[in-house]
Amino acid sequence: ETLSNSRFITFHRAQVNPQPDPQSTLTFAYGTSKYNKIVNQMKGDDPVLRKKVLVEINEDFHQADKLNEALDSGILMNLIYCCRESDNVIRELASRAILKIANTEKGRVTLVSSRCLAIVANLFDDSETQIRHNAYTCLINLAGFIYGINSIIDNDILRILVDKLVAEREDIILILILRLMNILLEGDLATSLLLNTPVLERLNTHLTASNWEIRKLAAQ
Repeated sequence: ETLSNSRFITFHRAQVNPQPDPQSTLTFAYGTSKYNKIVNQMKGDDPVLRKKVLVEINEDFHQADKLNEALDSGILMNLIYCCRESDNVIRELASRAILKIANTEKGRVTLVSSRCLAIVANLFDDSETQIRHNAYTCLINLAGFIYGINSIIDNDILRILVDKLVAEREDIILILILRLMNILLEGDLATSLLLNTPVLERLNTHLTASNWEIRKLAAQ
């Protein structure tokens, strides 16, 4: 039955007022407005809501079109800020999203132009193995492109990588460091700079590692 306007108003007024959603409830919008709203929610003080937002971002970032659309909202810098949080879950979710940004051309260009690689490199010191894994994998994705290598050089990350050949204790992360260095050494841009560091001496220390993949990568 279609209600007349007056009956509709009466019907509407008779409804029980809905309870407001809890503050930590994640609500959805669409398109650019969705990511503008998400950016605002990421700036809030509710850690439960912020984690839900970061999970949603990571789900969306499986699709390149959504990822590229989100970049227009300024989401990258807010993810960078989240990487400085004391909460391990927030840092991991944020670093995972940044890794996914490095999977698209627009994302890689945005990462470089935003001058935030030094902050990503700070995650090499994170206490959480997965966060370090995300940071190194992000740079591996960038190092496949000349502009990415240039940005790695400009941010003095080569020196940090050489130091991490000694400092890193997790084999899974050391493998990523060696993979990244091998990619950088394939071109001329980084080779001369790396050879002016103790890189060869430190690579030699891994030639007798118990992990065969570390031995293989160190010998390449």
